[in-house]
Amino acid sequence: MLMSLMLIYQTIHLPQTILIRLKGKKHIEQLFSEGKKISHHPLTLVVMVNKTSSYGVSVGKRHFKLAVNRNKIKRLLREVTKKFLEPVLDEKKEHYSVMLLYTSKKMPTIDSLEKEASKLAEKITQVL
Repeated sequence: MLMSLMLIYQTIHLPQTILIRLKGKKHIEQLFSEGKKISHHPLTLVVMVNKTSSYGVSVGKRHFKLAVNRNKIKRLLREVTKKFLEPVLDEKKEHYSVMLLYTSKKMPTIDSLEKEASKLAEKITQVL
């Protein structure tokens, strides 16, 4: 039993940089004031070089009144961030703080977000 647990533990692959959730009012304000904005409708990415890698996602309350809808979009955005944006930022030698914003009024699907995030990832490689 112990041997099988060790084998399972060894096969788990963790990325080089594990992204931590972006927290703290001062840190977020600094990100928006000093960071670069990269946009590809309906996604906007705010990026800043930092000591540690961290990320956050945001959906405006103005466009989606119900918290259920905002939370669903946030879950989709976190998934897209881990799938498309984290590998791009892992290639870089620096650590980044990242905030991904959803700016459209329409409810997205995972397919549409993945398509837009891949285009946004291409833009990131050009800008950074």
